[in-house]
Amino acid sequence: MEETEKLYTIGRIAKMCNIPPHQLRAYDKCGIFSPEIRDENNNYRYYSERQLGDLLLIQELNRFGIPLKTIVALVQNQEPVSYTHLRA
Repeated sequence: MEETEKLYTIGRIAKMCNIPPHQLRAYDKCGIFSPEIRDENNNYRYYSERQLGDLLLIQELNRFGIPLKTIVALVQNQEPVSYTHLRA
């Protein structure tokens, strides 16, 4: 992660991507989508800007009924893409 890259709390990224925070926690628990950083002192989750695209892709594929195992494979094998233009 770059030093200057912005980090988002679970509440902020949830709001930006229109997804409930409990869904992000479930994705993390299942290993589908985990935070870039987890604070060891308080267990807070922090997501990076470049993770926004993955989360939006996961949500869109999920809406089409694609199984989560397939979504994980697609997200893990994709080429990096910049989604910084989607910031709120």
